[in-house]
Amino acid sequence: MMEKEDEVLARILAGDGTEEEIRRALAVAEMNPEAARCLADLAAIDAMLGIAAEDEFTRERSVHETMKFLREQEQENFVGAVRQRLQGRRHWNRGISAAAAAITIFASGWFYVATRPVATVLRAETVQGGKLREGSGLKAGSRIQFDSGILEVQGAKGSTMIVEGPADLEMLSADEARLNQGRMVVRTSGKEGPYTVTTAKGFVRADKDYALAMSKQSDLEFVAMGSDLSLESGDRSKSMAVKKGDTLLLGSAPTEDASFYTTLPPRAETPAPYVHWSMDEGRGDSSKADSRGMPGGPFDLKLMADQGGKEPEWTGGRFKGGLDFDGKSAFAESGFPGIEGGAPRTVCFWVKAPADLSNREGFAIVSWGRFDSSKPGGVWQISINPLEEEGPVGRIRVGTHFGYLVGNTDLRDGKWHHVAAVLFGGSRPDIGTHVIAYIDGKMEQISRRTLRMIDTDLDASHGVWIGRNITDRPESPSIQHGRFFRGGVDEVYIFGAALSPTEIRGVMERNEVPK
Repeated sequence: MMEKEDEVLARILAGDGTEEEIRRALAVAEMNPEAARCLADLAAIDAMLGIAAEDEFTRERSVHETMKFLREQEQENFVGAVRQRLQGRRHWNRGISAAAAAITIFASGWFYVATRPVATVLRAETVQGGKLREGSGLKAGSRIQFDSGILEVQGAKGSTMIVEGPADLEMLSADEARLNQGRMVVRTSGKEGPYTVTTAKGFVRADKDYALAMSKQSDLEFVAMGSDLSLESGDRSKSMAVKKGDTLLLGSAPTEDASFYTTLPPRAETPAPYVHWSMDEGRGDSSKADSRGMPGGPFDLKLMADQGGKEPEWTGGRFKGGLDFDGKSAFAESGFPGIEGGAPRTVCFWVKAPADLSNREGFAIVSWGRFDSSKPGGVWQISINPLEEEGPVGRIRVGTHFGYLVGNTDLRDGKWHHVAAVLFGGSRPDIGTHVIAYIDGKMEQISRRTLRMIDTDLDASHGVWIGRNITDRPESPSIQHGRFFRGGVDEVYIFGAALSPTEIRGVMERNEVPK
């Protein structure tokens, strides 16, 4: 239709529509039901019924009846009811008859489009603040809002969207959405046709992978992932080209480095192998390891001290006993070497950091790997961030050397907090795109992250360290950012798989491994 559908329909409703306009409206509705979205306004349908049938009902009563039809009747019954109302009138003319036919077909098309899902929720990883269930359909006009977590949505035509909270996303059709806030990756094979994402800064329509991040202040980050793409203004008057792999930033405060979750963790079908240190002994110089499915051993944790200092002290933990580290010399070492390469893993533990934790006492809670400055991705370490230039201090930090993600929750409050870090695994896992952190059972909002491939290189000279910075070397003990962690640690688990959010909560709440 050359003119806007609502203008043509307005004339049809008023009885001023020409035969050509009515014929054209019928043809469009029959060939493309999605063109009937302009009838989504129920008041417009009610107005059509009132004019065509010369009904004396008040507008309020008509709207009530129309809503009743939509709620209680199937499509065929609704359309049949419209016809029955119209056919019950004695006074007809050619124009009204044509308008009635248009109403029936357009109402049918509208009902079909309005009730058919334009997308389906495939996965919802620890989504907080929204009412979204896996497997549920999303209709045109659905608005997805959630505070944190990751959502995987598949459009009716096949494209897949991975959305990270806090997010506000509107599903417009089977191949279009509007991103008001959040981080979003669009994945497409090209066979299903282009997918369009509209933002306050413009829109992208492409059949290759791309990513967008829209802040609450409408700052935009756009990444062309699959090929050279362009971001167009809403009125199509301007177009900004972006080469494959490049990032376009629009706004006063760029959102982040170009790192997005491009996949979600796999769900293991068998019980995950693990090593666990309960730290419940209360005395002695070691903590016994409990393990399942991990080759080698023994994996007991040896309490140690650097250069004649104090070893970790036994203290009350979150579950029974725990260990306290002084930030000066105390650490513990296990015979377990850790998990190498980019293999999936989950590290869980309880930590209690004092409010006066200094910037030289944050590295490191749990770490392993062989430190080599020429191989930045060769170590794996979980800490409380002490580096102001790399993110908010006092937040959880998961990283390799020169690669990291930093959370948003300040842990320096002298209370026990449960921490989990999950690496998805894959052929080329990256710290910025394949790691999720959890605090107290909830997915942690990330405040800063970088891109760095993870390829953990096991160190034959030592196993997993607790309380000692993985970059610490006896030959150069005066490293800039501190050597040892200060605070309490309890119930450390290392799993050889990416645990699900439900499994992580089970470890946190019941101190039990997944069966």
